[in-house]
Amino acid sequence: MGGNEKQEEKKEMKVKINLGCGKDIRKGWINVDKIEYPGVDVVHDLNEFPWPFDDNFADYILMNHVLEHLNDVVKVMGEVWRILKPGGIVEIYTPYYKSKKAFRDPTHKYFFHRGVNELLHKKLEVEIYACNIQNNKIREIPKRFSLLAC
Repeated sequence: MGGNEKQEEKKEMKVKINLGCGKDIRKGWINVDKIEYPGVDVVHDLNEFPWPFDDNFADYILMNHVLEHLNDVVKVMGEVWRILKPGGIVEIYTPYYKSKKAFRDPTHKYFFHRGVNELLHKKLEVEIYACNIQNNKIREIPKRFSLLAC
């Protein structure tokens, strides 16, 4: 592999963080959870601030059914924004407030609807692309920051 090919490979390497991963370990990602499951790269409670990442660290952040379990949504989103690089992507999945799944888990502290995007937009001053879920299919692709209530 020549020098130019190595440089191109480094350019394409993105820092991807799987926050609150549990047992959903993703290859090529930094997997973060408060429990030291096999494959977890960083053991950290997401209710403890600051998180162990530098400012503007990640290109992509995934929170798959994590946000509803945390204590302070606005503080968490501020921390997500802090570690996200400019132009980065955040993808968040939460149970929709009208879903039976939202109330099935007694550890859920918050319930979400599409209006949360507007609130976070005002609090964090970020560009948000809301996504609608119908029949478990995403109708819009998140471009910058999205909260997917499903």
